[in-house]
Amino acid sequence: MYSNYSLFITIGKVKGKIMEILFLLLGIIVMDIAALRWGNDSRDGIDSPEWLRSLQRHF
Repeated sequence: MYSNYSLFITIGKVKGKIMEILFLLLGIIVMDIAALRWGNDSRDGIDSPEWLRSLQRHF
């Protein structure tokens, strides 16, 4: 049988894994929002006005 102490350790490990997955998911969501907001539209050609403005802003 499990003692109460080992049960708390097991619950703590599960909570730790859940928190790790939630932080990873939150990071992916934040990066996706940043890419949608500030990313370039790759459907445009390389000489499109949007790419030229983007290149001028970053250099």
